[in-house]
Amino acid sequence: MKWPTTLVLLIGLDLIFHQQVYSSMIDEESMCVIEKMSDSSICRGELLVIYPDLGNAACTIIPRCRQFRRLLSKDWGKPRVKFVQAKKDKNYVLIMVDPDAPSKENPKYRFWRHWLVTNILGEDLQAGVIQGTVLSEYRPPTPPSGTGFHR
Repeated sequence: MKWPTTLVLLIGLDLIFHQQVYSSMIDEESMCVIEKMSDSSICRGELLVIYPDLGNAACTIIPRCRQFRRLLSKDWGKPRVKFVQAKKDKNYVLIMVDPDAPSKENPKYRFWRHWLVTNILGEDLQAGVIQGTVLSEYRPPTPPSGTGFHR
């Protein structure tokens, strides 16, 4: 092989290698790990709280990636709430609160109400259709900056 051909081949291989490294760095940055909370005092049962593009967010730390936190607080409406174990012939109440408002260190508003619906038919709750008497319209979570994770 001639010297200029070898040099061109080496430069080409170097470019391919750097593209692969750069590509894998982008993949790592765009990777989104959804972590479950381990708070057994709150996280029990099989309640599903489903948001678009995120899926079931029940007892989940909402990741920073893909702007999920902004979407949850500003763009998405109320989640789809589903409880498969609901008894069809019973009525249910949905209460969504923030036990860590305004922060875990100072939860003086620990029962901050995000949503309150009564008289939900078990059959509807099984299907993830929240219909009933709305006592408080859904208000998305908007925890103050720097207050850590909220349950």
